[in-house]
Amino acid sequence: MLLFWLSIGILIFYAGIVPIYVMIEFLNYKGIFKYILVALNVIMLSCFSIGFIVTKKEYNK
Repeated sequence: MLLFWLSIGILIFYAGIVPIYVMIEFLNYKGIFKYILVALNVIMLSCFSIGFIVTKKEYNK
């Protein structure tokens, strides 16, 4: 279960970050991209946290 949550977090992060880096090359406006990057990091780390919390409960019974 932990591997699932880690994989989902990384998948969401890279699925969102690759198009953003492609768009940065074509657009000069970089202000909103910082906020998108922070949001993707929060989502990824939230998935990591959920995975560690759920796994801890399963194996410490």
